[in-house]
Amino acid sequence: IAGVPPKQNSVLGTPSHPVQIYSNVFYQNNTVAAGTAYIFLTGWGGTVDIYNNLFMNSHGQHNGGYSSIYVQDGTRASDNNPVVDYHIWNNTFFDNVWHIYIRSLTPGYELDRPGYHIDIQNNIFFFPTAIGNYTILYSQSDSTTDGLNHSAPTTLDHNLYYIYGSAQSATNEYEVWTC
Repeated sequence: IAGVPPKQNSVLGTPSHPVQIYSNVFYQNNTVAAGTAYIFLTGWGGTVDIYNNLFMNSHGQHNGGYSSIYVQDGTRASDNNPVVDYHIWNNTFFDNVWHIYIRSLTPGYELDRPGYHIDIQNNIFFFPTAIGNYTILYSQSDSTTDGLNHSAPTTLDHNLYYIYGSAQSATNEYEVWTC
């Protein structure tokens, strides 16, 4: 789900009627780039539940180098759009470059507005080999120059992490979690 909403007050889902992405297998084996992420959320507000999915093999050469789930920018408060309410629960991430990538890119659309929720809970993050450029959660805030991270998740809890050997980010950007 990507692109700027066609008009103000566009909502992906509400707490009583969320957009639900569940019980899917996402696997990529192309030899050329095939998009930014399996799930791309940008410029929208509302409630999205992503749960009980299996994400595999989203290496840079397969999907353009980002992640299984890519969240970029929220909504502007001045547009009176609903806040971001994203739940990433009970998923398994296997052999991806960055399992989840959260980014505030556009000034005024930062992901830390009051009431925003990006909850990452009860997931399994698994790297089967020790390859150097892998990060479980990559959080990047390049929308402002105030030195603050405007892209951190609200909740990062009750997750399981398995990595063979050690893994580090390929860039020097701010990271919430690195193994």
